[in-house]
Amino acid sequence: MKHLFTAYLGCLGIVALVVIAFPAIVLIGLVAGVIPGILLGIAPTLFVYSLFWWAIRPLILKTARHVGLVPATDLGKRALRTATGALAILILAVPAILVPRAINARSRRLSRSCALRIERRRVL
Repeated sequence: MKHLFTAYLGCLGIVALVVIAFPAIVLIGLVAGVIPGILLGIAPTLFVYSLFWWAIRPLILKTARHVGLVPATDLGKRALRTATGALAILILAVPAILVPRAINARSRRLSRSCALRIERRRVL
């Protein structure tokens, strides 16, 4: 499985590099079919998040060993690897969702206040 994920990261990295170097290829992918264009469009983002997931997961496993979570059976080891993968996804998802919301919070407040001002003018 480790070699398969490494191959996935390598192929995705090459595709992401090509997309960043030649952005018009995404439009060519959309002309060829919707799915290839979408996949080419999300390739750089998917590569970055996959790379971070790959880096965070061993840190979580190391922390679990220090805490004392050392499974004795193969089923326990597989369950721990699955749980660490899910926790790594959660660790990546929280900032990916909260940071843009924090950045856009001021503009949302401004748009709401502008909408209220326009509504007040219509009433008068």
